[in-house]
Amino acid sequence: MMKKLLALLLAAAICCLTSACSKSDDGPDLRSKAGALVGTWQTTTHRWVWYENGKRVDAATDPDDWFTLQLTADGQYHWREEDDYVSSEDDGRYTYDTSSHLLRLLDAGLGLDFGLASAVVTRLTENRLELSWTDEWYEDGIDYREENTLSFRRIE
Repeated sequence: MMKKLLALLLAAAICCLTSACSKSDDGPDLRSKAGALVGTWQTTTHRWVWYENGKRVDAATDPDDWFTLQLTADGQYHWREEDDYVSSEDDGRYTYDTSSHLLRLLDAGLGLDFGLASAVVTRLTENRLELSWTDEWYEDGIDYREENTLSFRRIE
């Protein structure tokens, strides 16, 4: 009986280890291929960490599915925000540097978070895109820093 229980536990552990999710589940890292960005992406989460004078004071990961970003092969982007309270969109050109992984949304208007206008692609697979940027400013004697990561899933 003890051998059967041990065998069952071992089988369960092996099953859990081999089916665990990881960042590589969506395929290889495609950040060096600019063409892999082309498509329509929908946000899934927004992670942010807030610092004041170098001390972490707040952080959260919020569900976020009301933004879409379309990137075309000819260097155009279309950004759309749609939720219960606001609807906005922005169009322009984009550039992507395959060595620094810097994505720049040029001609960004008021419909786009200004920090996102220049973001590092920290993850790019066939189905996942992750953009990260940091906003920093000084106000009333306090150095502020906000680190942001916006995650997307490919929808087209």
